[in-house]
Amino acid sequence: MHKVEKYTRDFFLNLKHTSFVLGCSGGIDSVVLAHLMSKLNLSVTLIHVNYQFREQDSELDEIF
Repeated sequence: MHKVEKYTRDFFLNLKHTSFVLGCSGGIDSVVLAHLMSKLNLSVTLIHVNYQFREQDSELDEIF
């Protein structure tokens, strides 16, 4: 198991009975975090945030 994966798993499993709200822009960092939290079966509500930093790409992220 990779160090990052172990750290993330251990960190979130300590918060297993917590509900999370995750602001997700559609960028790689927030999508990976949402994926990891999902794989750990955590209670996650995703809220899309469009910062409009990357013009058309931001719009495509929103559609995603």
